Amino acid sequence: MMSGPEVYTEGLGEVIRGFRLYTGLSRAAMAAKLSMSVRSYERIEDGRRACPPGLLDSLRDVVVEFDHDVDQIVDASREGSAPPVTVSVDVPGEWRRCVANRAAMTGEVRPVLIR
Repeated sequence: MMSGPEVYTEGLGEVIRGFRLYTGLSRAAMAAKLSMSVRSYERIEDGRRACPPGLLDSLRDVVVEFDHDVDQIVDASREGSAPPVTVSVDVPGEWRRCVANRAAMTGEVRPVLIR
């Protein structure tokens, strides 16, 4: 797998946005997953700041973790061993909600929304 740029690189905002949109996370949630400030993340995604070395690798790691969590829910559902997936609309539960929503897109999992 190709690694991210080794130097600060301009023009990667759309690529970075694509990673975030793939997961369905908000900018704030993605920034938190990357352990960076929302303001810094927004500037990079908007193309107002260059992409720092290692950020694309970190984003790939987030996507790998996301896909793994989705696969776990789908696999457990197929085996019949999974309880209903409960998700909340609150921000701290955003990762779980996005994972459950992606799993629901397979048609094999039905998330139960709690407010």
